[in-house]
Order: sequence, then structure tokens, then C-alpha cells
Amino acid sequence: MKASGQPIKIDGADVTTVATARLDVEVSAGSIQLATRRLIVWHPIVDAMKRETGVTGHEANEGQLGGLAYIGTGWIRSPARPKILQLLTVAHACGHIFLRASQSGFSLPIHLRGRNRAGCIRGHGMARVGLALLLLAAGFASPTSAGEPIYIDPSATSQGAGSQMHPYRSWSSASWVEGGTYLQRRGTIARETLSVGADRVTLGAYGEGAKPVIAGSEEVGQEDRWRAEGNGIWSIGLVAKDPIVFAHDGQLGHRKPTTGALIQPWDYAYDAAVDRLLVRATDNPAHLARSLEMAVRDRAIDFDGHKDVTYQDLELRQTRGDVAWGGWGAQNARFLRVDFRQLAGYGLQFQKGSSGLVEDCTFTDWGLRNDQDYGIQVIGHGATESGPVDVRASTFISDQDWNKTELGAIMSDKKGWVRSVVGSFFAGSGTLSGDAIAIWRPAGRASSITITNNRIIRPGRHGVLLQDLNFFGARPTVVVEGNYIERAAAGDDLDVEALRVWAHDGHTAVTVSGNIIKGTIAGRYPHNGIQLRETDGTRVIGNVVTGTDNGLVIERQSRHVAVCDNVLAEGRSFGLVLAPDSSIAAISGNQFFQNAAGAISGSPDKPLTCGSH
Repeated sequence: MKASGQPIKIDGADVTTVATARLDVEVSAGSIQLATRRLIVWHPIVDAMKRETGVTGHEANEGQLGGLAYIGTGWIRSPARPKILQLLTVAHACGHIFLRASQSGFSLPIHLRGRNRAGCIRGHGMARVGLALLLLAAGFASPTSAGEPIYIDPSATSQGAGSQMHPYRSWSSASWVEGGTYLQRRGTIARETLSVGADRVTLGAYGEGAKPVIAGSEEVGQEDRWRAEGNGIWSIGLVAKDPIVFAHDGQLGHRKPTTGALIQPWDYAYDAAVDRLLVRATDNPAHLARSLEMAVRDRAIDFDGHKDVTYQDLELRQTRGDVAWGGWGAQNARFLRVDFRQLAGYGLQFQKGSSGLVEDCTFTDWGLRNDQDYGIQVIGHGATESGPVDVRASTFISDQDWNKTELGAIMSDKKGWVRSVVGSFFAGSGTLSGDAIAIWRPAGRASSITITNNRIIRPGRHGVLLQDLNFFGARPTVVVEGNYIERAAAGDDLDVEALRVWAHDGHTAVTVSGNIIKGTIAGRYPHNGIQLRETDGTRVIGNVVTGTDNGLVIERQSRHVAVCDNVLAEGRSFGLVLAPDSSIAAISGNQFFQNAAGAISGSPDKPLTCGSH
């Protein structure tokens, strides 16, 4: 390997450059290497080149030239998106810097046009440097390929070029490369809507501390933004759209429908007539909290149609639109250890053919707009089915009482396919007005549905609902096993039970086994433990149901049901109800005790024992 230039002194150090695929820079203190895929820059060299070439500043040019570098007088604006280019920093007689995107060059000063570019590089300015260093962003190290992470630090004091030492200040500054990794610094908040721009990318975290946040809110803790309206009401003006979400020190305020309902501290309401958010407080809210946040953006992550995107170790919060993340054709989207908090609408919506995995995620206080809102919804669009989506080891907690319409945790909606919900926790605190897990009219290609080992506490409606399983032609194998459901039907709505299986044919194998159902609310309407309607061949085996109205109800032309080895006890009515229009194929091994109205209502017609079924 031969040196292509003469030794020079930069800040007192002898430096020799070597022209090869790998650039070795030998210095008196030792040596470093600059590889083509991972650029490590010795900063004294960078600083010296910047001084000699007249570079005095570095900032992102987001609004012009598509993010390309900009040639100025004595300084350079670097790319806002690193995918495009490397900056070839060259000092020649006139002190110009120019940008190269290819071997032939991207842009040259006017007086160099038509000249031999290689000769220009060799023959002008810093002639002692035989090979111009490839520097990103005019001397700042930054990844240029999918092999190098791109770093974002919203707390950085100046805009960098995406390296860990000189990170971007915003996600919008980053350029998307297929297969790339994009990391936001822990403990920081990016107040923007992120738009993913490539397939097979990973979005995650670096550093130490709390998960990095992508927030749809802005900070409104400035004292001069608040105006006293009198009678303990304070307002913030020029709010053109209902923010829906308002938080103080990370805690939700109490959303109210009208300004007249602002009674307790931190009650808040939006007055569309005057474009103001009004809050009840004992003093200027800016004096009472370290942080005040108000939602101003509809989504944390814009509608995503890319494939194989992984989101991990992030927090998405305080959005005012329909969804925090909307997948429109986003196949195999993976959410790992992502927290969703304080959302006007849904957390995740898989639509238009989207599919993926949700694992070890937390959903807290979504659906603040008081509509049909779900932590996760999987739904088809037109003729396009969505799914499969698997949910594992995730947590859904609703502590707000604003949504009285339908606040569900997981909704497999029409032509959607939630394939599995496993090992997850659902807590309604009596305010989860919808279902914990609902499977309704799944996609025709749904071949299996597994709901196992979940813990569900105080859902407003059903703990588990499976309904119209064959509506779009699906014939799935369904297993509902090992779930714990406590105090279901907390909203006391008509026609609600802890576990529902409703409408499937004999070609759909449905097994409900090993579940524990501990109580439904004793209210205006009956709320049973397990209820079968219009089913054929359902197997109900080894469940324990206590403290409901009826333990197990089989009705509306359900046929060929197997009822084996269940404990149906302490009911407010019967242990088992068999309607005259329905039939049991096998029954044995069940235990009935302390049911107020008796063990069984109805007469099985000479059923077999379970062992012979």
C-alpha cells in the first residue's frame, strides 16, 4: 500500500494519507482507520480542513434543494438527509468546497467547470493532501449506509449529521435507507410526527434512561401563554383544533364536555367558539407544574405502508387524531417494548393489508375522544384483508372515565385477523367501556385464533368475545384457554357476559378450556359466565366459573356441544342453562354447587359421556 500524498502537519501532527478502499491515517500518537462503511474521523484533521476551506458553520438545509448540501460563500449547509451524499471536502486555490454524489461530481464552482476534476483535486489548495478525505456534513462523521445507525437527539444544542457524536436534532432531518437503524436518545422527547421512508428499518433507542418519546404534543408551560378568565379558570388561546389531550407533569387532566363542568383542579375543556383550552387551577398553571403538554398533532407516526419495520423501546404519546400509528399496507410491522399513552384515538390500527407483532407493549389511556376506540384494531379495507397480528405479553390499562362509547383493548374487526393474544394483562378499573379481546367477523384466510393465558380485570363489557367467525368464509381452529377473567360486564350493559362464543359452524373447531371466570357484575341485566349462541361443536372443558348469573348458557340453536369437567358454582341463577332449541352432545365430570336457582335448567337429550364423544 503506497501513500498517495506527502506528509503534512496538522496541529503539529505528521499525517500521511493513503488512497485505497480503506484509508489509513498515520499520526504521531498512533493510527486510526477510515473504512468505507464506517467512517471514523480524527477531529483535528477535520477542524484543520474546515479552517483552511473556510467552513464556519454547519446546519441542516431542510427546506431547499431536497435536503442537498448547499454551496455558500465561505461556509456550507450540509444535507438534512444523509442518504444522498458524502461531502467531498476539497480545498483548492480559491478555497471552494463542493459536493460530490458520484464519481463525476454533483456540483462544482463555476470557474472549475470544464476542467479536469481529478486534476483539480490533486492540483489546488492543500496540495500536500493526496487524497481528499470523505467527510460527511463538512467534517462531521455520519452513517452513509444501512450498516450504520443514524442517531437522533432532540436535546442536542446544534444540528449534526446523524452520528452518535453529532446526532440529528429531529427525525425529519434523517434520510431513510432500506435496512437502516434509527435511534433516538433515551430521556428525550421528539415533538414531531415521524414519517417512515423505507422498508426493513428499525427504530429504537440509545443511551441510558427512560424510553425516548415521540409526542404529538407541545410544551405549553410558558407563563405568558396563560390568561386568567376569572373564577379559577385559566385559558390558552389560538388553539384552532380541540387538543383532546392535556397533561400536567405527565398526568392527564380531567377532560370535561363543557367549560361549565370545570369543577376540580386540572379539569379542562375546549371552547371551539373562541379557540381556547380552559383549565381550572388555583394559580397560573405554569406555576403549578414543571411540565404542561397539549396535543397539537394527529399522529406520532404517520400512516405507514412499509414492510418489515421494527419499532422498539419507544414511547408514543399525546396525539389528538384517530390513531397514534396507522398501518396502511404495512406488512410485518413489529412493535417491541413500545409504550402508548394518553391518546385521543387508537394506539395501533392495522389496515389495508397490514400485519405484524405487538410484544411486551403497554397501552394506557387511549380513546379520550369518546368514540369507538381500541388499543389495537386490525381491520380490512374493501376487498383487502388485514393480518395476521399476534399480541404477546402486553398490558392494557384504562384509568380514565371519559370514554363511555366503546373503549376496547384489542379489536379484530371485520376482515381483520388477530391470530393470537397470549400472556397479556387487561385492567379496566371499571372504565374500560368496551371488550378486552374481541374477534368479530375475521378475515376469510384466518386459519387459527389463539387466546391463551391472559389476565382480564373489570372490563366494561366482555372479557373475550368471538362472534360471526364464518361471516367472510373463515374456518379457523379456535382455542380459548387458561385465561382469568374477573368482574366482567362492569358497565352493566344489556346482553354482555364474561366469555362469548357466538355463531360458528361445525367446520370451525372451537375449544374453551381451562379458563377461570370469577364474577360478573350483579346489575340491572343478567351477565353470565360463558355463553354459546348459534354454535356447532363447541367444546367447553375444564373451566371454573363462579359468581356470575348463569355459569354456562347454551342457546339459539347451538348444537353438538361438549360440556366436560367444568366447575359451575356460586351463581346467582343456574350453573348450566340449556335452551330447548339447543343440544349437548356430551356431558360428564362437571361439578355444580351453591347456585341460587339450581344446577341445570333444561334437559340434555341422552348425551354421551365426554370420554366416548
